[in-house]
Amino acid sequence: MINFRKLSGQYINGEWRDGNSSLVMENKNPYNGEILAMYRAANIDDLNAAYISAQTAQKQWEKTNPVVKRGVFERAVAYYRRKS
Repeated sequence: MINFRKLSGQYINGEWRDGNSSLVMENKNPYNGEILAMYRAANIDDLNAAYISAQTAQKQWEKTNPVVKRGVFERAVAYYRRKS
């Protein structure tokens, strides 16, 4: 079975972290209602951090050579094909 705990974080600025909201979310199995994972939701600070990180990454990405970009996408496609 999948370890859903690994999927409950937020990937911001190159690291996985928990949300900073006081709201706790539950991920339930729709078939039997079993709680698969519980995690803290994001708050406005998390959203702002994600936005700033994405904005910074975009500035670097737009300077990247198109041939290099193509290689990134080709590796991503190959990875997902292996996993499916």
